[in-house]
Amino acid sequence: MLAEAAGLAEPAGLAEPLGLAGVVSLAGASGPAEPADPAQPGPADDRPRRRNRGRLAWAAVVAVLIAGSAAGGVALRHTLGHQQIIAASSPHPARPASSSMSQSGPASPRAVDAPKNAPPAGQDPASSALAPPGTGQDQPSTSSRSSAGSPTSSPSSSPTAGTVPNVLGTTLSAATSALKARGFTNISSVEGCYGSTDVGDVVKQVPGAGAQAAFTSPVQLSIQASNCYTVPDVVGMTQAAATSALQAAGFTNVYAEVECYGSTAVGDVVSQSPAAGTSYGGSQQVTIDVQAAGCT
Repeated sequence: MLAEAAGLAEPAGLAEPLGLAGVVSLAGASGPAEPADPAQPGPADDRPRRRNRGRLAWAAVVAVLIAGSAAGGVALRHTLGHQQIIAASSPHPARPASSSMSQSGPASPRAVDAPKNAPPAGQDPASSALAPPGTGQDQPSTSSRSSAGSPTSSPSSSPTAGTVPNVLGTTLSAATSALKARGFTNISSVEGCYGSTDVGDVVKQVPGAGAQAAFTSPVQLSIQASNCYTVPDVVGMTQAAATSALQAAGFTNVYAEVECYGSTAVGDVVSQSPAAGTSYGGSQQVTIDVQAAGCT
């Protein structure tokens, strides 16, 4: 087939076509055809054989060229496939060729990448080698973070004042606990007769409920006492009658002051303290004013 592709006729007298190895060996054994000596012409049957040998030699040359081209194509495909495998397995994609390379003129030399740990320009390599890790140029400086205007957190101060809760109608212990839970610590109490039937309860508070006050400011509680009685009206009674009425109401400390009060009812009570209807402690002093005799 190689002889037909080259336009050469198949040699006569061969029983079967020769392979590539046979063609090469035949061409080497026969050598180039010798020109016929015009002075001594050979037999007529040797000339066709010499022509066939020349054709076989050219066929061998063409076969060698075709085989070399085929081998070069296989090697080229193998090389390109190997490069594609390396490019596919590489973690970094290949950089596209710069458009400047296709332009005419000499290509500019490519800058060599500086090492990652190279010191900045103008810095002593010895000083950079002694620097602790993480202090390179890629780390933002403290001044840059400060100039960015990031807010700085400061510890919040504890409150010093609050709202006074309502503790009216509660017992002394409950009122004290409620005030302390709101932050108030300066709490005082006083027992007295405030006209309430709720003995032992808070009937008055200062400051009042809802007021804003410092936690250290005093909070005073008024507690309804248990030995409280209502003062009767004894004005116009004699001293003896008034004393008896007060003692009967529960007051044990009755004091009578006899003076000239401008009244004509000598010996009678002209005023009293506390006034009638007041809730008062049974042991507290009740004073009655009695008109003296002999006043002009």
